[in-house]
Amino acid sequence: MSLSPEVRRGGGLPFGQVVSQWVCDPRYTTNLRTLYTILVTYADIGARDTAKGRPYRPELAAQLGVSVKTLDRTLLEGECAGMLRIERRTDPSNPKLNDSSVYHLRDAEFWRGEWTDPLAPGQTATEVATAVVAARVEAKRKAGITPKGGRRKAKPEARAGVASPVTPPQTEGSGVTYDARGSDTGDARVASSVTPNVFTPVFIPGRDPSLSSSSPVAPVPVSALVPDGRGNSAPPKMTSTQSADAELPEQRGGSTQAAAGGRIVAAYTVALGRPVLNGTRAEIERQAVDLLTQGFPEAWLCDRARELADRGWTDLAKHAERSPVKPPTHNFAARNGLPAWCGECGGKDHNGVVLNPAAQFNPRLRTENGAADGEKCPRCHPSMVPVGSA
Repeated sequence: MSLSPEVRRGGGLPFGQVVSQWVCDPRYTTNLRTLYTILVTYADIGARDTAKGRPYRPELAAQLGVSVKTLDRTLLEGECAGMLRIERRTDPSNPKLNDSSVYHLRDAEFWRGEWTDPLAPGQTATEVATAVVAARVEAKRKAGITPKGGRRKAKPEARAGVASPVTPPQTEGSGVTYDARGSDTGDARVASSVTPNVFTPVFIPGRDPSLSSSSPVAPVPVSALVPDGRGNSAPPKMTSTQSADAELPEQRGGSTQAAAGGRIVAAYTVALGRPVLNGTRAEIERQAVDLLTQGFPEAWLCDRARELADRGWTDLAKHAERSPVKPPTHNFAARNGLPAWCGECGGKDHNGVVLNPAAQFNPRLRTENGAADGEKCPRCHPSMVPVGSA
């Protein structure tokens, strides 16, 4: 008889009803909360037609958008969080498949007031699941169970390079090697003296076409092949006081802005109070670097990032442009070759307050209404006023 995986919940709950407290609990990962709602759609499939088929692990992983291994880890988190209980069973017709488990959802216990939260205050389901996995690995290690794919230890005589009975021992300089045992070969003998690498950093041959293949090639340091930024094709000469791997000014500026962008993302994360998705983190950091390039101060952008998290937003660039908080000037116009901002364009409210002070840093917003497609300000727009005349 063939067995299929099932999802059971009981309690006479309406189809599709979920525990909103579980779905909104930040102690559970996004994968776990999503998986719970997916399993609800499979519940009591024998009593109603859900048009979902059976909850095989590859199917659940595909709907969750993760691998089967990540799905198994998420199921373990669900067990540690007390959201479900897994009755593991093997399909008699296919014992190696191990995909006929029964997932018992415990939301009916929650609605009856019988459910107890197994997590301690401040503890997450991921932390408990990680501890469980570590305990299992340690138990297997103590039991001498080798993980799948591990290499078998070679015998002591094989590691020592002892010749096999069919190959007689050879004398020094002979062309016959000892028989290999397992994945190890016999003792190696040095064929020639080893020349240490005396070049630091690594050198590569020069590209002088006048040198033949038999002529000695002068070593050229790798860092000397970096263009100097002025269009010179020849490597720049380096004095004895210069470091071969000296950092270029452009690299220092880029790394500084990248570090500042990371601090802005950190301010957003702290204000949010929970981990940020990788995609959201990368997008906010990219916008932060762009805004820093435009001249916005880092401290001002950190404040805007905190406001962004408090309001549940993720578009830092749009929030910075529309923020009513005016950033400090820091002589931005002079440093970026722009006319000084008149302080009047950018649109105003009924009290005469400028609605878009970001026009000071973004010349596209120097319009009468503060929008990029608005009428250009005749007092400070770069296309209307020459630099230094405003």
